[in-house]
Amino acid sequence: MSQVYNVIYLHPDFEHISLTSTMQQTKILDLGYDVKNHVHSEKMLSTSDGQKHKKFVAPVHLDINKFYRQKTLYFFAKRAFDITLSALVVIFILSWLTPLLAILIKIDSRGPVFFLQKRVGYLGKIFYCYKFRSMTLNKEADFKQATEYDYRITRLGKILRKSNLDELPQFINVLLGDMSIVGPRPHMLYDCLCFSYHIEGYKTRNIVRPGITGLAQIKGYRGVIQTRNCMTNRFVWDLLYIKNASFYLDLQIIRLTARQTLNGLFEKISTLFSSRKDRKRLVKRRTLKTLQKQKRA
Repeated sequence: MSQVYNVIYLHPDFEHISLTSTMQQTKILDLGYDVKNHVHSEKMLSTSDGQKHKKFVAPVHLDINKFYRQKTLYFFAKRAFDITLSALVVIFILSWLTPLLAILIKIDSRGPVFFLQKRVGYLGKIFYCYKFRSMTLNKEADFKQATEYDYRITRLGKILRKSNLDELPQFINVLLGDMSIVGPRPHMLYDCLCFSYHIEGYKTRNIVRPGITGLAQIKGYRGVIQTRNCMTNRFVWDLLYIKNASFYLDLQIIRLTARQTLNGLFEKISTLFSSRKDRKRLVKRRTLKTLQKQKRA
């Protein structure tokens, strides 16, 4: 799992996307701008059993040795920022939110408060990723991704997942050095193997620490990967983040993630209240109809 690629020679469509000007910074952070309309190249490969399959080739050129030489100061500042912000979140948010959510999770369904899962991290290192449990206990958790209407998701889990609150314990992973606040999302072992089969140089995304959030996530590529295009587009955004990694980009991704998280939380709460109001109206209508029938009788 630790294999990475020295140089990724890929399609030239994205060579112009670099954080060297205000216009280009705006473009890569524009939530309406996506990579799905660009031409993706593929090549035919032969497997060990002689069968052939197409493998996606991402449209980004990345010299990894040069990348490490140029980003030394950035990585130092990034790690210092990760430790500082994560410590503040653990002390001032998780310290009181964890006991509260622990009670609600226990009331909502049986099982532990935290969900621990093996994920692929920096340079292919395997680590346990922490999350608040949002699903019922099941044997499919390590290979089957959760879908929007997944029967395994609990009532409280729907709110936690929609608001991203289930990801908060990963600040502990950041303190431990397994993750960063911003970076490509860590995948399950099973998913990493599957994606590596379809995408050339997929493990290159492991040259940086995985993140709680990332460029692909603010672009809408979060949750279940249902199609091959979704898989490849997410990988392209991960590579674009690595290529253009900077402290400014990290701060902007954190800002946009916070905004999306709050919007998601308010949306879910408003949906719950509106559904309750609709139920009350329905009950009133049924009651009135029942009374009218009784009067007629």
